[in-house]
Amino acid sequence: MFDTNIFNRILDGQIDVKTLPNTEPFYVTHIQRNEIENTKNAERREALLRTFHGINHSQVPTESAYWGISEWGAAKWSADDGVIEGMIEKLNQKNKNKKNNGLDALIGETAIKNEYTLVTDDNDLREVVMEMGGTVIDFEEFLSKEKPT
Repeated sequence: MFDTNIFNRILDGQIDVKTLPNTEPFYVTHIQRNEIENTKNAERREALLRTFHGINHSQVPTESAYWGISEWGAAKWSADDGVIEGMIEKLNQKNKNKKNNGLDALIGETAIKNEYTLVTDDNDLREVVMEMGGTVIDFEEFLSKEKPT
């Protein structure tokens, strides 16, 4: 599963999406698309959307729903297991209540509960996902993976 910052890395690194080291679709939620659509710079937003749509991806629902964030039909009812709340609390402690912690937690929780490897360059999110039992790698590690033959 790609975190939103990975689409920025692909665009900024001018990486051809056809050269990414996986032929399977990459997983995303509506959160990544929404964050890209909220990019203030119109030119950059359009370039990021082209990058997003140029990648073979499959959208999955988030594992929790939050009023004002989640899209109807693109989120599941929140489980009463404390995972999403724990992730938000840990992120808030790490980065002083950053505005997008709820968004990051929804992405992280979805990766954990579906046993996806999360690819992110966000150190705080990476640490929290690992603390919560998820698998996470950064973009450089992802690029270094061997391409299937």
